[in-house]
Amino acid sequence: MHLMRFTKNDMLKIKLFAFLFLIFTELGTSAHDYFVGTTSIKWVSEKGQIQLVSKLFIEDMETIIQNELNKDFVLQPDTDQVQIDQFIATYFASHFTIQIDNSSTEINYLGREYQEDLLVIYAEVIDVFSVKKLEVKNTLLMDTFETQQNIIHITTPTNKKSFLLHQKNTNLTYTLAD
Repeated sequence: MHLMRFTKNDMLKIKLFAFLFLIFTELGTSAHDYFVGTTSIKWVSEKGQIQLVSKLFIEDMETIIQNELNKDFVLQPDTDQVQIDQFIATYFASHFTIQIDNSSTEINYLGREYQEDLLVIYAEVIDVFSVKKLEVKNTLLMDTFETQQNIIHITTPTNKKSFLLHQKNTNLTYTLAD
């Protein structure tokens, strides 16, 4: 049987690796240090729809709900599904707006689901058969998390473009090419 021999230097490397592994494993289980959400905006011209899909961390939305309602709420599983749905629909409507060709739109909240540690919100704008300019305001989670960043992905029949919004820049204007 052949035994491996480690030098002092090898042992130090192994101990350092083990220590770093434990540190990073422990950090991975604590609250996250970054605050980011994404929203996909897809104009489906043949259906006359703008489809919206927003993804936010569940624990961040739990913090928002608890701060706003002064009551402990848990998402996944929901402690009060009806009240949580009402809150998320109202919150989304007050923190995410779209103007089309300088006209305000009504965003219809469709529902939500959970995907691992994410809250996925579905919404739509209907009767949109022509778009020359989109103006989006997204302040989701920014009222609670100073470093919140929201990534917006816009997809049209002819183009895709992404934007990064944050505390100092919560609005974007996207002009579609003719």
